[in-house]
Amino acid sequence: MNKKIIPFNWYPAHWGLQGKAKEIAQAEFEFDGVELLRKKIDININERNVKEMKLAHLELDHRHEKITDYAYAKAVIKTNVNNNTKEQVKIDLLELKHRHNKINDDELAKQQQHPAVVNFP
Repeated sequence: MNKKIIPFNWYPAHWGLQGKAKEIAQAEFEFDGVELLRKKIDININERNVKEMKLAHLELDHRHEKITDYAYAKAVIKTNVNNNTKEQVKIDLLELKHRHNKINDDELAKQQQHPAVVNFP
């Protein structure tokens, strides 16, 4: 976070700005780095579209290595749960665990045969 001596509203260059342009200028004035990118996501994506905002934040965290590849993929699958049935989400999570060597081939086959046994994390 950039600590400025003079507040944002005191700079004449910002007086004519309105709406999103003003919010973005204030964010650029007050924040830097990943915090600035996160703030811009919040400003640019409509608050009512929670899913899109969540995916954008996940992408940002993954790009800046705040979460692992596995955690990112798992969160994306869980975020897209409304697009798929619960069974499809369980299958996707099983395949993800298998790709990241969390379960072996035998365990994958066993859980695919008995999907009711699979815990939905």
